[in-house]
Amino acid sequence: MTSSDAERGRKAAQDLWQLGLDAIAIDDPLTPDFAQAALAELNQLQKGTPGVLREVLDGAQMSAEQLNVEPFHGVIEIVQNAD
Repeated sequence: MTSSDAERGRKAAQDLWQLGLDAIAIDDPLTPDFAQAALAELNQLQKGTPGVLREVLDGAQMSAEQLNVEPFHGVIEIVQNAD
């Protein structure tokens, strides 16, 4: 693992969490190390969120998990229900 990319990923996640999307520009090197470290850090930060904010994040995650991103899901449903 390239420590500099991982460190940059963690730092980017921390900055994003504290300042928001509009406040910073993330210089993403598009490496797996950067991405994995950023996601791990965001996961840890989210776990530390207290009270109602945690519930909001949990609800958003549940809603996102219910989204169907399968491109031809509607067509598949029509074919399955045609019999």
